[in-house]
Amino acid sequence: GGGGGGGGASPPPYQPEWSPPSAADPTAPSVISFGGLFYLDGTDSKGRAVAVINATKLPDDSNRRLAAVQHIIACLEPHGDITGEKPGYSLVVYFGEKGDKSPLGMLRWMATVYSSLPRALRKGVKVIALVNPGMFVSGTVSALMPLVSSKAYKKVVKVSGGLDALGYKAGIATVSLGVPFLHSIGRA
Repeated sequence: GGGGGGGGASPPPYQPEWSPPSAADPTAPSVISFGGLFYLDGTDSKGRAVAVINATKLPDDSNRRLAAVQHIIACLEPHGDITGEKPGYSLVVYFGEKGDKSPLGMLRWMATVYSSLPRALRKGVKVIALVNPGMFVSGTVSALMPLVSSKAYKKVVKVSGGLDALGYKAGIATVSLGVPFLHSIGRA
């Protein structure tokens, strides 16, 4: 008869349970950040998730830009709020510390992101803070946003003075942006 032993094979070595890198490294984003474009790691003082779009990291390639829109929507999905009973989320769009460093097409891409949001996500966003938008972005938002959505325009806060001004202008403390984003711009 057959069978018989495995010829001295030892059991596999013990492997501890896998843990996500964020447990060991606070600078590792909890979501794939698309090369530093998107972060969702912070929470503000009202318990809302804080999403950060780093406009300076918008990909040049249009396919990557479209993929990023889908990625952002998927990540924000749990924070949607049709009824107004959930805390929702805050959105911070960072244009760079010393004025607008976003690439061409950023404004059009942001409009695509906003128009692609399902109703629950449009209602779920409580604050849209634009940090250091350039004059063109600022002027365009002021001119066109009320035509697109007056409700959304009321949520927009333009923050000049960089991340340090975010707290008193938009009610979002810099620390609420999350360590991974702050680390990515040399502020953690």
